[in-house]
Amino acid sequence: MIPLVITLVGMCMLVVINRRVGGHLVYPPAAFALAWLGYLALLFLAQNMFYPLSVAGASAYLLGAICFSVGGVLALRVSTNKAAPTRWPELMAERYDRTTKVMAILAVVLLCCMPFYWRYVSSLGAGHENFWYGVRIESLNPEQESAGVLANVVSLSATLALVAFWELDKTPKRRAIFLVALAMTLVLNLLTAGRAGFASLALGLVGIHWVKVRRLPVKALFWGGILFLVFFFGIALLVGKGGVDPNASLSENIPDLFEDLMHYALGGAVAFDQLVQDPGLVPPAWNPFRVVLLTLNKFGASFEVPSLHANFIYIGGNKTTNVYTMYFSYFPEYGWPGLIAFPTFLGFVSTLIWKAAMRGNSHAVVQFGMVFAAIFLSGFNEGFFLSINPILKALIFTSVLYGMPVRLRWNPRPRSRLTQAYP
Repeated sequence: MIPLVITLVGMCMLVVINRRVGGHLVYPPAAFALAWLGYLALLFLAQNMFYPLSVAGASAYLLGAICFSVGGVLALRVSTNKAAPTRWPELMAERYDRTTKVMAILAVVLLCCMPFYWRYVSSLGAGHENFWYGVRIESLNPEQESAGVLANVVSLSATLALVAFWELDKTPKRRAIFLVALAMTLVLNLLTAGRAGFASLALGLVGIHWVKVRRLPVKALFWGGILFLVFFFGIALLVGKGGVDPNASLSENIPDLFEDLMHYALGGAVAFDQLVQDPGLVPPAWNPFRVVLLTLNKFGASFEVPSLHANFIYIGGNKTTNVYTMYFSYFPEYGWPGLIAFPTFLGFVSTLIWKAAMRGNSHAVVQFGMVFAAIFLSGFNEGFFLSINPILKALIFTSVLYGMPVRLRWNPRPRSRLTQAYP
């Protein structure tokens, strides 16, 4: 308990210091420390459900947050430009109609793809007594035939939802585009029987909302949290995760649903703690250069790239998990130097993106939404290097929408019509 308490105090200090340095709680190092303060505080409250945190594991989490903070400070020194006043950028009139048309076209294309994606999902669940369990198991099977081009539908719909939310104003057309994109993303994530996608989308929208209005959307956070729990528990009931009985009533499943939520959120931190004590306990599976190696293999290279689905490990109470926090990408293969270098680099890059987003750069705003989600899900998975594919696709889409990002600065030009900002 003592290592955990000391780490909690250290995280509290980092939150205060980074908030003062960056001026905002969404300043990436402040958000990172806040996220881990939340993870560890919940772990302290639920410690009877898990193995105790060791000195080595607690030190790793505090060191990672410190390194992320150092990277942020270095990024702040790259430029002396300060954040823009509290407002979101006015859209140029000549760009407004074009972006609306491009978003509408992509929404229509994705809607047309949904029946084909449903046919692919149906083939995964066919032959299984529990359809949704079959979908989840087969989608994780490395030998299962890929969805091909349709695999881009889920990530593109999420990107469209983020972009449409950033472009959202009071016009009916843009409201309709956002609602359609949001509905598609929720449905497509439901069809995959996965739960991380819902959390990523919700957190990405929160990050973008803060950039737009410079305050936390308390009401949106509340209802977004309720919606997330509905989908989270709904999928658990459909798939039968965490000992949940799909045939039992909701009231009978409530204790198992709560326990499943706690293991889902906190199990990774406990699991990685064991890897710090015994690095050979689980073979590495989340190499940060995985996407690069897979790309090189497509061009004739022969690198051995293991499956993303790592081995399971006990975390307490006869429960197992195979998620190990973001640090599982750095520590098993690169040791303590990797645990120092990679978070420092991520803090640096994340802060550069945040600075550009705060100046109103639309490319950076969308990227910041994805980075913001990755920060708050870092206790569960690695959403930076392992998500390079969707991040690059999002950058390609925003490049088509806004033009190539020559520099990370929004440079307004004379305009003939201004669009009313989203309140």
